[in-house]
Amino acid sequence: MIFQLEPSEYNRVRPFFNEMIEYQLMCSAVLEGDYPGKIYMDDLTSPETVFISSFISSEDDGVWGFLAGEPNNEEFNRALNKAIQNREIISEKAPIVFLTCHPEGWYEQLPTVLHPQQPIPMHRRYYECREFTLDWGTDVPEGYEIRRLDETLLTDPQLKIPDDVIKILNKWRSISDPPLKDFGFVCIRSNRIVSWATIDFISGGVGEAGIFTLSGYRRRGLATIVTAAAVEHGLSHELSQINWTCTEDNHASIRTAEKLGFERGQDYMMYCMIFDEVQHLGNLAYYYLERGDYSEAVEIFEEDLASRDDLPLWAFYDVARGWAGLENEEKMFAYLNTLAERGWTEVESLERCKEFDPWHASPEWIALIDRMRGDK
Repeated sequence: MIFQLEPSEYNRVRPFFNEMIEYQLMCSAVLEGDYPGKIYMDDLTSPETVFISSFISSEDDGVWGFLAGEPNNEEFNRALNKAIQNREIISEKAPIVFLTCHPEGWYEQLPTVLHPQQPIPMHRRYYECREFTLDWGTDVPEGYEIRRLDETLLTDPQLKIPDDVIKILNKWRSISDPPLKDFGFVCIRSNRIVSWATIDFISGGVGEAGIFTLSGYRRRGLATIVTAAAVEHGLSHELSQINWTCTEDNHASIRTAEKLGFERGQDYMMYCMIFDEVQHLGNLAYYYLERGDYSEAVEIFEEDLASRDDLPLWAFYDVARGWAGLENEEKMFAYLNTLAERGWTEVESLERCKEFDPWHASPEWIALIDRMRGDK
């Protein structure tokens, strides 16, 4: 009991998403026909539940979905779960599904929609900007250049372009019915693009900002500068508003948004499901760690992950954090020593982690750090 709606009929289901489109521009852009997406429902004549499927870079990189209407629609929820798990309505290559829902009653039904995985909650902030007065041009450091993100970049054989920027250009070029209005700017240093900002999902005079800076160039204000260029261009060229969304724990993104003068609006919840079981359970455990729910995090590891022999190193790091939070010194050091035995050398991440603070002066901690540094 799941049917696909024809694009010419999208306007019929817009009322289901009236609350959501205020802070989810991708959802609005799909409904308006300005951005690619597919819409599914439980009944083509009198729908009660509706699902929108779209993407950021490509369908192979992950699904961004929106659920609205009646949450307690068990037949549709089971049908949607089957269609997702069997890859009937999403790409075979998509590693992850993100869901935003309205009303909040959907959370109780997501275990059915995402079965066999438990949904991972993601607290997100929403910001918006209608006026921009920042004089960013004088802040560009010497040796750096701000340029428009477009296909002229590809004509420079000396310019090193990150794969993610190539993906952006390929997406803009491939979507032509109707053509995207999205745009962006890049920051260049020594013939290399080191930071970039885009204004995406443009629809109804509104766009959404997205930014990224290469790891070796962060904390230099480049994200602020290149995003300022994009925001200024958008608000002076027909856009009336630019939105900004990010996770609650993305402090760098929050600082940049507020520095640029974006005003905080409605926070909301997003949920995700990762098809790789280890990645999913690890991220679910991390969610509980960040909330200080150490028992929940440790239980996921010990019951679902500990018996596996293919665990990445970060899994042992996270469970050590959990046992530290529970003040179980023996188990904490057992997992930290496993990290050392398997070649973990990221000493700074251990020293910055608040859960490990009480042991920094202990002989066992000092010996552990020395091992990781190769001093002993």
